[in-house]
Amino acid sequence: MIRTSQTKLIFMLAFLLLALTSFAQESEGAKTAAKIGLLHAPGHEPPEPHKSVVPDTANFKPENFSFPNIDRKTLDYWLGKDVPLPPASCKPSWGMFSFRVNANKKVDSTWYRGNLPPDASEKILENIRGTKGLWIIKPGIKPTHVAWYVYLYFDIRGKYSQELE
Repeated sequence: MIRTSQTKLIFMLAFLLLALTSFAQESEGAKTAAKIGLLHAPGHEPPEPHKSVVPDTANFKPENFSFPNIDRKTLDYWLGKDVPLPPASCKPSWGMFSFRVNANKKVDSTWYRGNLPPDASEKILENIRGTKGLWIIKPGIKPTHVAWYVYLYFDIRGKYSQELE
């Protein structure tokens, strides 16, 4: 008799738990970026989902692409040029920018991740797009060849606060 009541209790709890979880689920697409007012800024779109787990690297040829040292200044200098900095705070900010250069010497894809102020990240994206036409490409490159680059930007100016009591 005890076993039967324990079994009934377990089944009732399981049924109740399943019933409650079915009411807690939201319908598919209830929270989309457009419905909650969250839209991506230009240049900050997330990358498209990959169709394959194995990346297609047949057209990835970074050895065929290079950036010239203009006035003895590197690509890092040109990408970080004239980036507006907010007043120093005790919280460091950073940004990781990935971009793809194609065979036409154009940046055709950008991706950003970080916590930089919007004006700083937009300036860096503008600088990345401004490299259009400056890339040196080896002769014999196919029109489908591309190269991905990653640019890391850190604002680690710290300001010590003496407001602690």
